[in-house]
Amino acid sequence: MAESVTQTYQDHRSVKLVTMDWTSAAGGTVSSTNTTNSLNGEVYQVEINPDASTDAPTEGYDVTLSNANSVDILYGLGANLPAATTRTVKPCVFVDSKLSLCVTNAGDTKGGVVKIYLR
Repeated sequence: MAESVTQTYQDHRSVKLVTMDWTSAAGGTVSSTNTTNSLNGEVYQVEINPDASTDAPTEGYDVTLSNANSVDILYGLGANLPAATTRTVKPCVFVDSKLSLCVTNAGDTKGGVVKIYLR
């Protein structure tokens, strides 16, 4: 099955939420997928959520979220993720570009959701 990423954008007063719902390809990856919109503001929290049960990624999967300069704004804290629990990262970094999501080692046709909170 081909990889996919579905994006949604929400505004809640001064907070913006970008949700990237991903499914990996047969090789266990999601190639670099840019946010549809350029993001502007402080990324103050990122939640990395694996899908439940049989759709959960392989234990130890990796997620990066890179800016236009190819710098991982998660500072490597998206590496070796657990297959059954959410990881919350508080990068406190300013962005003014699209962000690129990349997932590796997730397993065949596995999924998860990355939520990016900005203000």
